[in-house]
Amino acid sequence: MVAPYSLLVPVVGMGLAAAVLGERPSPLEIGAAVVIIGGVLLGTPRATTVRDQPVHSVEWNRRAPDSV
Repeated sequence: MVAPYSLLVPVVGMGLAAAVLGERPSPLEIGAAVVIIGGVLLGTPRATTVRDQPVHSVEWNRRAPDSV
């Protein structure tokens, strides 16, 4: 779960260099950062919500097994 976020290290480094040191990233670097962020967003698994889970009745789960 953490591995895709490690790809953001260069992007964060570029952002910090721009903010702290006043460096200006080139258009190619900005484009690469957009591609990296997009890849991380697309490659990160989504969390499932309660609505995505199948709904079973409590009575259905407590039903006695059919006799043979």
